[in-house]
Amino acid sequence: MVNDVTVSCRSLTKRYRQGDVEVHALDDLSLEIPQHDFACLSGPSGSGKSTLLNVIGGLDTPSSGEVYLSGQRLDTMSKGELADLRLNHR
Repeated sequence: MVNDVTVSCRSLTKRYRQGDVEVHALDDLSLEIPQHDFACLSGPSGSGKSTLLNVIGGLDTPSSGEVYLSGQRLDTMSKGELADLRLNHR
């Protein structure tokens, strides 16, 4: 991971069940947001925008893939570590 990248996601997938249906909210998504850049997420309802933000913010974990926020890998952190990160990240 390059130090000037604030957000990095590699091959993210997020699946969950909604009744009898398996929802594929994120499917092999990769992106990088460089430090000091602005990014906009847009898309129709149900396209995974909120899911992606929840994963990047440490509120949810991906089904597979890697998530880095300011150089820290989120997808391998425990719930307690994620809570500490959210509390202390500025």
